[in-house]
Amino acid sequence: MRIIANKFKVSLDKLETEVRLLWGYDGSIPKGSTTNTTREWLDWLKESDWSSMFQAFYKSIQCFAVLPVTSSSCERAFSKLAHVKNKLRSTMPQQCLDSLMILYIEQELASSVNYNDVIEEFRSITPGEQCLIP
Repeated sequence: MRIIANKFKVSLDKLETEVRLLWGYDGSIPKGSTTNTTREWLDWLKESDWSSMFQAFYKSIQCFAVLPVTSSSCERAFSKLAHVKNKLRSTMPQQCLDSLMILYIEQELASSVNYNDVIEEFRSITPGEQCLIP
């Protein structure tokens, strides 16, 4: 529990006390060790209005619920970097590389952009403000 308290910045004493109280609770509490159980805990604490009473436990569960299970999205981004930054683009400025990486990683979103709308938006900007890179 010390690791959880340190990681999520909650008081270890409060967290241990709250877990002991919940462990001894006779009512119906969520059971199991799946992803759904974490959601059930969050819902149960919120619906029963106990989220304010068990603040350290509630904050820990909330933080735990948003942690990525794997780092595969980071790994995919690094593997795509080899496609974007090749020998021909080795002297590319960092800002340009960042923009290309976002476009390459978010291809699905980028493909849904209506180019005519972008052109019209760019046309409506006064000539002095027409800068592609901020």
